Amino acid sequence: MYDSDPIFSFLVALAIGVSSYKGFNDKEYEAKLIFSTKHILSYKQYYRLLTSGLLHGGFGHLLFNMYSFVSFSARLEFHISPMLPVIILILGIIFGGFISLLIHKQHEYYAYGASGGVCAVIYASIFLFPGGRISMLFLPISIPSYLFAFLYLLYSAYASAKAQDNIGHEAHLGGAICGTAFAAIFDPETIFESLPLYLTVIAVSYVYFYVMFNKLHYSLVGKDLSEVFNELKRKCYSRKGTVQEKEQLNSLLEIVSIVGFENLPKSDQDKLRKLSAIFKKEMISIKKGKDDYYRQRGG
Repeated sequence: MYDSDPIFSFLVALAIGVSSYKGFNDKEYEAKLIFSTKHILSYKQYYRLLTSGLLHGGFGHLLFNMYSFVSFSARLEFHISPMLPVIILILGIIFGGFISLLIHKQHEYYAYGASGGVCAVIYASIFLFPGGRISMLFLPISIPSYLFAFLYLLYSAYASAKAQDNIGHEAHLGGAICGTAFAAIFDPETIFESLPLYLTVIAVSYVYFYVMFNKLHYSLVGKDLSEVFNELKRKCYSRKGTVQEKEQLNSLLEIVSIVGFENLPKSDQDKLRKLSAIFKKEMISIKKGKDDYYRQRGG
């Protein structure tokens, strides 16, 4: 199909494969490289934004990513530069990881895979070499590349918003955005050649980030954190405290539901802890009273 096989991309894929295989059998190695919001934010281990791309969840995950990477890197490697697919891959992994960090910073989250970088290579290739078709792995069919890009972008945004599995779909979306932006900067004429698809990427990205960030407390706050604050709110309404205390607690809970507890100023964190302690004591007192009541009745 091309004048030369993407040898350099093959070598990169082989290196990722070797690293991923080691991760399959060495959990200590995996723990050092995996994407972890806790280690990145608390321990400043920012290298995990990149090293998570050296791991995969299984042979199927690894095979699909590396097949896609080599397939779409061929034109980039031969017609532009052998190093270009690798540069885009690295940028996509980091940017996809950054998007995941923004989305999941409210709770502990782990992920691995080079999917963000692979998506960046796919979209850069599609925009820099428009008009091609994509063959599906193990299936004797092909679809226009622009249709693949459109459907994949919609699926990634939808799946990330639903958050019903452990796949980092937001990293896929971040990689797609990175690859699109790279193509536009590298060759601005591609914007006009594929304007509908560019506008689609912009529109889907805008809607996605609007939903995920402006309505954060509905879809992204960790379940444990959400349950804690809902319980506090229920206690607030049942407590015979002052109106001022209730208003303070409600205001703090509203802020926490949007920005997260860890992003509150220390004074507000301390205030919330104090109010929580008050309500906890009252709930213990109520429970003790109920237990005494049923004990007296022989229940």
